[in-house]
Order: sequence, then C-alpha cells, then structure tokens
Amino acid sequence: ENTGGFYVTVQSLDRDGNVLSEDTAASFNRMTITKRTGLTTAHLANVYMGLGAGISQDKVAKSGYYYAEKAKKLLLYSLWEMRWGMDHLMTTGESLDDTYEAVHIGRAVKNLCYQYDQIRDVPPELGGITQAEENQIREHMYWIADTLMDTRYYDYTNETRRKHNYNADRSIGLLVFSVTFPYYHRAAEYYDHAVGELEWILEHSVGADGGWPESTRYHVAVLNSMGFAAKVMERAKGENWFENEKLRKMYDFMMRIQMPPDAAAAGIWKD
Repeated sequence: ENTGGFYVTVQSLDRDGNVLSEDTAASFNRMTITKRTGLTTAHLANVYMGLGAGISQDKVAKSGYYYAEKAKKLLLYSLWEMRWGMDHLMTTGESLDDTYEAVHIGRAVKNLCYQYDQIRDVPPELGGITQAEENQIREHMYWIADTLMDTRYYDYTNETRRKHNYNADRSIGLLVFSVTFPYYHRAAEYYDHAVGELEWILEHSVGADGGWPESTRYHVAVLNSMGFAAKVMERAKGENWFENEKLRKMYDFMMRIQMPPDAAAAGIWKD
C-alpha cells in the first residue's frame, strides 16, 4: 500500500495540553530508505544461500526458499522505490534525500544485482522470480542504469564531480549491472565506461600515498565498493584489477594508518 511516506510532527503544548504550535517535517515524506532495504535484501538472500536450496521442499517456510521469496519481494520493492526517487529528481530537479542520488543508487544497484544473482534460479513454484517479475526487474534495472548514465542526473563530465565518491559508486553500480545483465543492449558500453571512469578516479582522486581525499570513512566506503568491483571483474572477465597500483595503495593506506611498524622489521611495515 502506498501511504505517501511518513512524517514527523512536533507539537508544543501548554500545561493543559493545548497545542501552541505544530511543525511537520515534510522532508521525511518518502518511502522506505534504499540504504536500509538493500542491506535487508542482502541478509535474506544470504540466509537462503546459507540454508541451501531444496532441503525442505515439503515445508518451504523452514527452508531457504522462504527467505529467497522474502528477498525477491524486497528486491522488487527496492527497485520501484529507487526509480520513484530518481524520477522525482529528474523531473523536478529536487533531491528528496541523498538516498536517491548517484552515490547510494550506485551502491544499491551493486548490492541488488548481487542479491538478484543469488536467488534468480529459485523455482517460481517455490517462491522464486516469475517471468512477469523478471520482466519488472529488468525494466527497472535498465531504466536505473540508463539514468545513471544521464548527465542530467549526475554530471560526471564535470571534472570536480568526476573525482567524487558519487562518481565512483555510480560507476561501480554500472559495472556490476553490466555483468549481471550482459544481454542488455548497452551492457558492454556501460562496462567499458565504468572501467574507464574507475581507472581515471584512481589516477586523479587517490593520492600518491593511497589516501582518498576525504575522511577515512569515505576512504573505506569507496574501497569497499572498489574491492567488490575488482572481484566481479576477476570472475566475469578474468581481469586482475587488484594489480592496479593505486588500488593496492588504497589497501596499504588503511593498513598503514591502523597498524604500528613491526619492531622486528619482519612484518608488513618497516621504518
């Protein structure tokens, strides 16, 4: 049911309980936050994988299929909700929340593609994706990917924006999408674009010491997605992106700032 989102209202009352003033935060008028639904979908898909398929087909609620179906339903909702917020930004120029901007949409696409791949082979009669639902997933994913490439949504041709973590996550989302949906007619184009952007970002955004030009939190956020993308490239294309010098330096940077030098000079870090 579409309730129009949710609101927070703050009232000021006098001692007798009479309302003196009332303010409603309209900024909360949005649906479920994509940042959270992606994580929940991941947990459900992982439970399905952990329990295994077919262990209790006569009692589906006690098997992994039960969680796969829940993951599917949340996947379908998440894609619809992401598109809703992105479309609002595209048509009005207003961002309801960074949830619907390139950084979190890119991360959500990465996560949801992974979760879709985990449950895509579950038989429909056991709660898996039906053909009609598959069509919905593809239609939403294709629209979202096309919008991530639209400079009206995020202008990655602007050098400052190109260096940003928004562009990194946008590109990683496109990379994982193109591998997950290789039959999409623009998949190869999007893959090449994503790899090119990520190589450019590593060259121009990451410092000589491997540090990301924001806080350590942002460094880890970008690196987490970069590592995921590198693994996807390795498995799908046979490319060893972990050999990229700047990517390796990003990992080294985190080790260096968290671990003291080895006094015996036998460990990773030496004075």
